[in-house]
Amino acid sequence: MMSDKTTTLDEAVASIESGMTIGLGGWGSRRKP
Repeated sequence: MMSDKTTTLDEAVASIESGMTIGLGGWGSRRKP
């Protein structure tokens, strides 16, 4: 993940949506009550 800008917008969005909850669960879960 986040290797280069080879991913498409769709992949980037999915990666961000997934990373925001899984990857960045540290602060992501904190923002979500």
